[in-house]
Amino acid sequence: MSVIDAILLGRLPYFSHPSKMDYEKVYEIIEKLHIEELALSDVQKLSGGEKQKVAIARALVGDPKLILFDEPISNLDLKSQYEILNIIKELKSDGKSILISMHDINHALDIGDSFIVLNNHNLVAKGDKDILTEELFRDMFGINFEMVEHGNKKHFHIKGEEQNEN
Repeated sequence: MSVIDAILLGRLPYFSHPSKMDYEKVYEIIEKLHIEELALSDVQKLSGGEKQKVAIARALVGDPKLILFDEPISNLDLKSQYEILNIIKELKSDGKSILISMHDINHALDIGDSFIVLNNHNLVAKGDKDILTEELFRDMFGINFEMVEHGNKKHFHIKGEEQNEN
């Protein structure tokens, strides 16, 4: 299956046979995600990052108001992670509502506005970036974290010493 056909599947709820408008929407999304060079490629032969972009394109071509991402950058190389996170930032700035499940605290901080922190399926905290603290992560993971601020951005680093259980 070509990339174009895979993305066109995202328009399936809108047609019984694809129209010119359906293909126009596909090409619009291909351009938006900068994957023109992949358009005629076989999806099975794409890298993990390329497949992730095609999956995002297939979701976007249906013009959803809410997009759910489950670990959108797992198992991707650094370049692909960067590209996917930038696509998500663009979608956010386009007014899309986005819900993301991810484990990387720093990536979540980079793109998130509000957070829900779960531990063993239990709600631990919810709110804006201020809920994410060294103490929260120390209590959850039993590891000392250090929060570093660069301008208005927070980043967490593991200090490495485990907490003693008293």
